Amino acid sequence: MTAKAGWENKKLTDLAEYINGRAFKPEDWGTEGLPIIRIEQLKNPLAVTDYYAGKLPDANIIEDGDLIFSWSASLFLRIWKFGKAALNQHLFKVVEKDGVDKVFLKSFIDFYLPELTKSSHGSTMQHITRKELEKFSAPFPIDTVEQSQIAAILSTLDRAIEQTEAIIAKQQRIKAGLMQDLLTKGIDEHGAIRSEATHQFKNSPLGRIPVEWDTARIGDVLTEKPKNGYSPKEVDDWTGVQMLGLGCLSTDGFRPVQLKNAPLGDLRLSNALLKDGDFLISRSNTRDLVGLVGIFREIGVPCIYPDLMVRLRFDSSVDTKFMEFIFRHHLLRSQITNSAVGTSGSMVKINAEVITTSRFLKPNIEEQERIVCLLKQMAAEICDLRNYTHKLNSIKIGVMHDLLTGTVRVN
Repeated sequence: MTAKAGWENKKLTDLAEYINGRAFKPEDWGTEGLPIIRIEQLKNPLAVTDYYAGKLPDANIIEDGDLIFSWSASLFLRIWKFGKAALNQHLFKVVEKDGVDKVFLKSFIDFYLPELTKSSHGSTMQHITRKELEKFSAPFPIDTVEQSQIAAILSTLDRAIEQTEAIIAKQQRIKAGLMQDLLTKGIDEHGAIRSEATHQFKNSPLGRIPVEWDTARIGDVLTEKPKNGYSPKEVDDWTGVQMLGLGCLSTDGFRPVQLKNAPLGDLRLSNALLKDGDFLISRSNTRDLVGLVGIFREIGVPCIYPDLMVRLRFDSSVDTKFMEFIFRHHLLRSQITNSAVGTSGSMVKINAEVITTSRFLKPNIEEQERIVCLLKQMAAEICDLRNYTHKLNSIKIGVMHDLLTGTVRVN
């Protein structure tokens, strides 16, 4: 790469020392001492943590402000800010050399991670070694003032992204609490969430419920038997009909991803063609993902659903969107996941009987619509925040390219 005026090509090893963490053994793990920071804790400092009570060299201890580089499997960098801790293997403590701004260095390595990844080892478990760090070089600003100015601009964007993500996390917690209340206690005709202190409740097979509610089996509210999809062999060329993949059903519902081309002239496709508003549930996946649901929305071309999904069609006593929330709630979801069976350690299956015999709490249709309205409103607010985060990230990518390559200079 050609360096700009005031910039020089530098190897990553010219800019910092990369000190690997310690390979802690199970017998080292305890409940006292310094928390052991692995990749999981670096991603989520609130994750369950083991502790080490022995003595460690300073090189394996991290403090607030240290730059940590996850170089195996998950490739990312963080500036640590959660107190003194012990660093596990597969993480570098990055100690910047004289004339290098630490915050700038983090952004600099972040920016070039995709190029570093191309030369990394491993097809399924990528890792970056010191050899790659020694080989890789890029233009680097020599002036520490310019480094700190660039770092300040990028840090402003980072803070905006972090603050928005924190708001999203808070809204998700509020939504989860609201969903729990609405799907177990409901909301009366005056807009108040019920409680046993203010409303009458009764016993049911699923616990205490409002007296106005019933319990029902999924099979009680279907207009037809659950119907498996069809999975013909995918073709390379566009045929005008697409097939959904399992990834189309997520924890957030239906997403038009992992679409495949269906074969031309297969008469069996017509039996699996979807209509706008069809309700889908995955019947085979890992135990965490089996039973995910979504409501199919037209995407502009005919679509079929695969054999590993089941189509459900509900009668007029239930709102389809309400049923999507019901299937995500733990009362129903636990019945499905607990009933899933399989010989594989990773993949399990559910059948039509598991689905139709699972019980749920059923308010009247008017209350279902009130519940859906509130939950959709909160989901829309979270969606807006996510879109704003995506916009900030897009801006950051452009700014990083301009500033970290010297294309645009800071003065």
